[in-house]
Amino acid sequence: MTMFYSAQTGGFYDDKIHEETLPDDVVSVAISRHSELMEDQSAGATIGTDPETGAPVSVWPEPLSLPAAIDIMRLRTKAEAERRIIIVSPIFRQMNDLRAAQVGEIMSPDAAARFTKIDEIRVASDAIEAEISAMTDAGAIMALDLVNHPSWPESD
Repeated sequence: MTMFYSAQTGGFYDDKIHEETLPDDVVSVAISRHSELMEDQSAGATIGTDPETGAPVSVWPEPLSLPAAIDIMRLRTKAEAERRIIIVSPIFRQMNDLRAAQVGEIMSPDAAARFTKIDEIRVASDAIEAEISAMTDAGAIMALDLVNHPSWPESD
């Protein structure tokens, strides 16, 4: 078995499978090199082409800047807070609770408990965002486990 790479298609080809349909621009790739490229790809690289040889190469993304990492993780924190709030009380339930209170009814204890829980989630979200904004290492910021962050209130 021989592996080939085509810059034109950006794909790999096995001569036993594609022997009659190989693109015109294929270059031979050692099996060990193909394995290295696949490992790099699973670790975050993309596969590009060496412009001189047409051989496949690993292309690693530029590291994120600190401001970009902060922005990304603050948005992810907001998304996690939203997810948690919707679990506590979907938007339609929040609206019904507010409407009931507007028409002169006293807010039910269950509704009040839901809004208290939502407020706790918002406080936690603000604290996590402040923590992120104070960090100085983009890699450490991106490594934060937001779903399991200890600042989130206990869920029911």
